[in-house]
Amino acid sequence: INVKVCPWRAIQPLIASFLKQIMSSFSLNVITLFWTSILALSLAACLLDIFWMIMRHFKCFKKKNNSKHRNAIEQHVTEQNETKIFYSFPQFAELDEDMRMRILSYISDAPLEINDVRKNPRGTLTGILPLVSKQFYCFSRSDYLWRGCLQRLCYKEPDLWKKGLLKLIDGERSHREGSIVDNVRKASPDLDYKNIFRLVYQTYIRYTGPIFFMPGLVSLGTRFQLHLFEPRYRLLIAEVMRDWPEAVQQGGRIEPSPSTGSLPTFIYGHVSPLSATMQACLVEVHHCKSFPNGTADVELNPVA
Repeated sequence: INVKVCPWRAIQPLIASFLKQIMSSFSLNVITLFWTSILALSLAACLLDIFWMIMRHFKCFKKKNNSKHRNAIEQHVTEQNETKIFYSFPQFAELDEDMRMRILSYISDAPLEINDVRKNPRGTLTGILPLVSKQFYCFSRSDYLWRGCLQRLCYKEPDLWKKGLLKLIDGERSHREGSIVDNVRKASPDLDYKNIFRLVYQTYIRYTGPIFFMPGLVSLGTRFQLHLFEPRYRLLIAEVMRDWPEAVQQGGRIEPSPSTGSLPTFIYGHVSPLSATMQACLVEVHHCKSFPNGTADVELNPVA
């Protein structure tokens, strides 16, 4: 009898046992790889934290060294400036403080004091002298220099500074310009002359509002008429006249506001080109005739 045996059936048990061994070893390798990966990631996270701690410490150390180096450079520059000043004027170091103040008063200008503010809008008292040296910084804050500036401004522009100072003392008047400045100081003993200057500037001289720009010749107190027709100036006159009655906007008599005591006011830029330091004036609206399309005929009076 001839019996034929299939080769596949003969090796089937061997293949099955071989596959079982492979699967068991593969499962063990996967589990081992999983835990090994977790340990490696934990170790990498710890090393990264240590690295960032070292970097932060290095940056702080570097900042401290930079600040020390910067302070040393500033102190050296200040000493050099003072040395240059005393070298160019050696007698300056031998003078007493009062005499130094009198000398500096000849070059001390407050902001807005010089005629052309575009050259130095901050003035020497705030833009130059404080940057020379620590000693000059202290000089630039002295009452002696700022009192002189206020007196000069009251003499040059009484309509601005004298009226502004009088508003701080409830309209109290004096015969001499210097006494007005001193009366304000007596009325506000907590303010030095520099803060008095800042207070007058912020509350009386500085003005924020809409601006109308058209180059032309303007004289204080001389009224003139305009026809506003551009879209931007239609919005301007509508904003300026917003708090006044409709009858006033249609050509009625304009009375001062009960709350502020002022007439409708805006800025008129009459000098070209339009820039941050250009000369401008404040104009009051004395007559306004608004039309349905937003245009308006106005009569203006330059007041400052």
